[in-house]
Amino acid sequence: MPQKFHTIFLLILLLILVGLFVILVIPKDAIKFKPIYSDNPKKWIDTKGPVKEINIEKATAGAGEIDVIGLQYDDSESGVVTAFVHSGFYHGVYFDEQFVDEEGKILMKITNDMKPNDGVIEGFVIEKIKDGKPIAYVFLDEDWKKKVGKTYIRYGSSFEHEKIFVFNEASKGIYYDFFEDDATRFADDYTVHIGGIIVGDISQEKIDARDKDVTLIKFE
Repeated sequence: MPQKFHTIFLLILLLILVGLFVILVIPKDAIKFKPIYSDNPKKWIDTKGPVKEINIEKATAGAGEIDVIGLQYDDSESGVVTAFVHSGFYHGVYFDEQFVDEEGKILMKITNDMKPNDGVIEGFVIEKIKDGKPIAYVFLDEDWKKKVGKTYIRYGSSFEHEKIFVFNEASKGIYYDFFEDDATRFADDYTVHIGGIIVGDISQEKIDARDKDVTLIKFE
């Protein structure tokens, strides 16, 4: 019996020592559990009253954030550190973040905080590196679907690739589509971007006719 109690005592002491080692020696950052992010865009939408927020942390698996410049991307797993910027055109008129008419009314916005059915056309583009490939996600709201209608995605170093946007519902009034971007338009570990992504009513007919009356988002 004494031998048995001695063994139990040593095991308990060992567990205590291991616990103290974990608490006192191992850095707290090293024992943090990594968040689990979903690959389903429907899980990236946070509803806040009438606003549908595209949660950038969820969408980029913790690698992205929005600042005054654009989408900052820093993926510790792949080592990719880069930035993307947005701009747009409303019926041929350029804007950075939102288009405001002469009366001060907002008609179009590039934002991840969308408010469907408020009369304002809204859209946003996100890109992330997944399994070594650049994957782009496009989000458009109900106002875009009603006012712009059929939407084209053109991408590549010379915007040579074309895709028709499919209005998949991510949340009520918010639609998404995604595709693999052309990796050849990037250089130096994605720090250099050539060309980009254009989302809008840029049909081949408008391109051939050099029609400047286009409504679109540009993501570079």
